[in-house]
Amino acid sequence: MDKATLIALGGQELDVTRLDGSSERVLVRLLKIAELPRYFELVENEGPLAAFVCGKDATWPDALTAESLLDICEAAHELNFQNARRWAERRARQTEALLPVAETGLRVKQALGNASQTVGSHSEKRQPRLPKV
Repeated sequence: MDKATLIALGGQELDVTRLDGSSERVLVRLLKIAELPRYFELVENEGPLAAFVCGKDATWPDALTAESLLDICEAAHELNFQNARRWAERRARQTEALLPVAETGLRVKQALGNASQTVGSHSEKRQPRLPKV
């Protein structure tokens, strides 16, 4: 199936077989960028991944044959891995670029915190002593 059709459909339709021998057609979804972190969390756990990419409840994959479950996971990988990889690489580059800025900011904050404590202790106004009555 071509990319334009997959995008228009929102994913790839797939016929899956349940353990009881019945079958159903599911849509293995093309994930949105906001869903990619969850994809990475589930990528090594086939049941929850299948439920997630097909929009099904958590127990649904338990009723599928191993072959169908693996078919869903392979389709999910084919549909989403390239975008997920690009997203992760972009995030890694962004984090790497910002790390020196964050470290500098932390050092400045620590220096200002220490300076304000020192300045505060020297610049506290002393209360005048009142004569004893």
